[in-house]
Amino acid sequence: MVQKCCVCNSENLYTIGKYENLSRVTSDCKNWPNGGKLLICRNCSIVQKEINARWYRDVKKIYGQYDIYSQSNGLEQKTYDYSLNSLCSRSEKVLSYVIKNISLPESGCILDIGCGNGAFLKSASKLLPNWILSGSEFNNKYEQEIKQIRNFGSLYTCKLDKIPGKFDIISLIHVFEHINQPLNFLNDVIHKLANTGILIIEIPNYEQNPFDFLIVDHAIHFSKSSILYLLEKCQCNIVLFSNSIVSKEITIVVSKSSNKLDLKETCTFFDVKRQVERAIKWLINLKDYYKQLSRETNFGIFGTSIGATWLHGELGSKVKFFVDEDNSRINKKYMNCPVYFPKDTPKDGIIIMPFLPEIANKIKSRLNKQDVNLNIIIPAGLSDKYK
Repeated sequence: MVQKCCVCNSENLYTIGKYENLSRVTSDCKNWPNGGKLLICRNCSIVQKEINARWYRDVKKIYGQYDIYSQSNGLEQKTYDYSLNSLCSRSEKVLSYVIKNISLPESGCILDIGCGNGAFLKSASKLLPNWILSGSEFNNKYEQEIKQIRNFGSLYTCKLDKIPGKFDIISLIHVFEHINQPLNFLNDVIHKLANTGILIIEIPNYEQNPFDFLIVDHAIHFSKSSILYLLEKCQCNIVLFSNSIVSKEITIVVSKSSNKLDLKETCTFFDVKRQVERAIKWLINLKDYYKQLSRETNFGIFGTSIGATWLHGELGSKVKFFVDEDNSRINKKYMNCPVYFPKDTPKDGIIIMPFLPEIANKIKSRLNKQDVNLNIIIPAGLSDKYK
């Protein structure tokens, strides 16, 4: 069967070379072997996985044993808020941004699609105390936990078109990138939106986070230009757009009725091809470079999420510890290695950063200001060569 683009149905797809040289990870941070293909549509320039029987088998297995936020016993990962100089949950940061910039009614109904164990709904219960909260999932694994959330209404495990009523807020927090028929799905979501309602979308941004390409169950990989293209195809009115609310992510708010922002950004197939091939080369070089450095006796990785998990999978027993700023992940074992708070990191430890250099330098500078001086190895940039 000829692979077709998951957005425009074109059969003219380009395969990214050397992708098969990289091991992969799942979105719940488990190591996964090499395999699959990374493709770019020559017609619409969307970056996507090869969606075939093997991909469906992998995804079914991943979702069948999914363990959300296992590093912190089910607590949502935190992101650093530079305006507050502290960590906060991703959902709370996103929703606070929306509330600050959009005038919302005192009460209404929320549907969080792909609600997991209720991270976004917990933030909504805190920030929108008079709203009725509902969630949608493909199973009821976390139903008892979600039911404890104040003002929780219903958990739906049916198809979207079977969910009754319309909603004033619908949220897709790290859901859209998992969907292999995005236009049909987005149209179905918008159909469930009240006339004056808003849709909140949070997705990874591969331009700031090349590790996103390595996530097995992500069907599509987004940049600013590609998400704008998709939303334009669905005739969505974008009322808020930011790639800086949460590091390495894109935040979008869509409305049926409000005046839309005038956002224009186009990338040709050749632009996208250059970006993605450069990112894959960077990942390969990063792996090889850190393998050389990992001969040191006390070698650790900063973070305990996707990039750190993938690096551990590549480096194995050479990794002796992890470093994380999230208190819910400290003093635990991750990949059978201890997780330290930055100030408690072993003095002789050498720490590698699974980030682009601009993000790694920002973290290092912030820690230095807190008088936490770690032996951090900053990776080279996308356009640099490893020596």
